[in-house]
Amino acid sequence: KYNEHVLTNLLKWVGRRTISPRTQPNKLVVKFGNSGLKVRLNPEVAFAMGGHSYLMHIWATNNPTLTEETLSMGLYFFRHYYRKVGGNDVQFLIFDTVKDRIFAEFNVLDSANDMLIEQRAILSSMWSEISSGTGAPSTPPTTSEYQEDQPHV
Repeated sequence: KYNEHVLTNLLKWVGRRTISPRTQPNKLVVKFGNSGLKVRLNPEVAFAMGGHSYLMHIWATNNPTLTEETLSMGLYFFRHYYRKVGGNDVQFLIFDTVKDRIFAEFNVLDSANDMLIEQRAILSSMWSEISSGTGAPSTPPTTSEYQEDQPHV
């Protein structure tokens, strides 16, 4: 029943617009600073509408709910890394099918980059605490490549 609701909302949204499908871009896997985590960026929908191209991630999960801050960080991260691989002519969207709302680039909070930096620091600190008592490495894996590639406003 839940998946049916998600599909129904997506079809309703598409049905109210004139869109044409586009080729889906390659999935990106990006390290999240020194947190030990990797973020998979894989937009589910690629389309053109009104003379513009779009990449859309579909959020179809009840928990966690999407706050304006979470959406801002997610969309900021999504946009930043796809633009690094040639997505400069694309607009980025997140469709929250649970609340039936679209979050677009103009909705991104000015503080998105700062919030991402803070979250990265929190996760890095947690990694250090966890690994210090287990014999695991004291710091998560890092690459100089990411240090040059992190978003900055």
